[in-house]
Amino acid sequence: MKKQDYISLIAKGLTNEINLQEAETLKSMRESDQSFSSTYDELQEIWDAAGAYTPNVTFNSATAYDKFAAKYEIPTDYTNSSTTNFKRVLISAVIAALLISSSVFVYFNNNANSLVNDSTKMETHAFNESSVKLSPGAEVSMDKNGAVDDIVGSAYFENSKDITINLDEQAIVTNGATFNLSKAEGSNKLRIDIKDGTMTLKGKDGNTEDFTQNNSIIYDINRGSYQLIDATESNNYLLWASNKLSFNYTSIDVVFQEMEQFFGVKIDVDGIIPSDCHFTAPIIQKASVSSVFELLRTSFNFSVTQTGNGEFEVSSLTCK
Repeated sequence: MKKQDYISLIAKGLTNEINLQEAETLKSMRESDQSFSSTYDELQEIWDAAGAYTPNVTFNSATAYDKFAAKYEIPTDYTNSSTTNFKRVLISAVIAALLISSSVFVYFNNNANSLVNDSTKMETHAFNESSVKLSPGAEVSMDKNGAVDDIVGSAYFENSKDITINLDEQAIVTNGATFNLSKAEGSNKLRIDIKDGTMTLKGKDGNTEDFTQNNSIIYDINRGSYQLIDATESNNYLLWASNKLSFNYTSIDVVFQEMEQFFGVKIDVDGIIPSDCHFTAPIIQKASVSSVFELLRTSFNFSVTQTGNGEFEVSSLTCK
């Protein structure tokens, strides 16, 4: 399906301007692709909000929309009505921005060699019939055969089919497991956390080893060796994809590291980080940078300043 037809079908569904055959096509797509269905639900919420919107300011919507359309390569069908219907302009812009600029279309492109999230929020992508959630700024690189070669950030794979993760002369086959893959930028440590299912390590000597639910594998890329640890259900490497975080007597430097990892932000600390300060919080629902900073104030004294887009500076940090 062409991108223009894809966008048009979604717009018709949201506006109820859809015939029986198109409705059946849309229903089939939603039933066969959970990632697409979730995206459609999000767009439905945006559409409902747009339907209740009453503009109370005057602005040059035509000029603004033309610039938006040029940036995101929105089909001309949508730009032609930019001055006649504010709601339709809004939703067509949102659909095009989300679907064209995101990697929802990776599902239709078998030649893609990377999954990239350039946004400041978690994104859901499709890859090899699997659903993949990428943290802000994350990138997953694949070889020509579709095997995972490298990652920066975090990627949460659900029902992963038989994806291969290359580890130099070794490899891990996912066997349909649900797991998280993480590596900080510039790090030589690759972390794999398994939520459900079994994953198999194929060694260079031909031997195999299985890893199961709640196993965490920390692979040293330089040494070609790994450390196996048992994770808990409060493991943030598995929680973040559900917009949750949890801390259990966690040192403040690790808290900041995990905020950077899962929110795609940069946190600089002005001064010395206290080594004897720890933070405990049960599972934080709908976790965000601001909500974690607010909870940290229950245990620490500090000032925080946003210095740029996704950049923060913490100063005067002490334990209470």
